[in-house]
Amino acid sequence: MNDGPDWVEQARRLVDGLGQTLGSALREGARDGEASGRHPADCRWCPVAPASMAQAWVMRGYAASVAPAAGHSPFDDLAELLAEGGYT
Repeated sequence: MNDGPDWVEQARRLVDGLGQTLGSALREGARDGEASGRHPADCRWCPVAPASMAQAWVMRGYAASVAPAAGHSPFDDLAELLAEGGYT
């Protein structure tokens, strides 16, 4: 009988993989003449927080779009700012 996925093990694998990816990116930045832990000046793709993910991290769920809350919230300000920046 299969007990299903081990979510703790999956989380450990994810954290390990991200640590390797982010660690190598930061080391490459240091080799490019930047201080350790900083990105190179010509960095166009950021493994820490890609610009395209900014919208996904703050995106409203389906329930919020079906029954929106009354009034204007700080989230509305953020959504408008992202829309102005072209992240819609």
